[in-house]
Amino acid sequence: MKILIVSNGHGEDDIAAKLLKEFQKQLPTLTIQVLALVGPGLAYQKMGIQPILENPIFPSGGFIRHVKDLVADIQKGLLSHVLRQMRLAKHEAQKADFVVCVGDLFCLAVGGRKAKKV
Repeated sequence: MKILIVSNGHGEDDIAAKLLKEFQKQLPTLTIQVLALVGPGLAYQKMGIQPILENPIFPSGGFIRHVKDLVADIQKGLLSHVLRQMRLAKHEAQKADFVVCVGDLFCLAVGGRKAKKV
């Protein structure tokens, strides 16, 4: 069985990592992939799981408070990176038995696209 975890932030990574520990206890043969949409996915790395995509650090640091933050992030490649995340999530979700999204609506929109329906 294969599971894809998509999380959207450092706190969400921590929550998802705790879920993964329980999944691993119940299903020791589970194949796990994680897609951290923001940051390096440190909570997963501490578990020995490397996220499937490395995220760049944008000027806003992931917290867009003003239009100038958004403009700076876009100039540094935010849009192309989000599109890359969406393509990768769609591709991996189609191969997974389950997709778990931990985060907000953006996370669900990225992780839930074209997933197999159960």
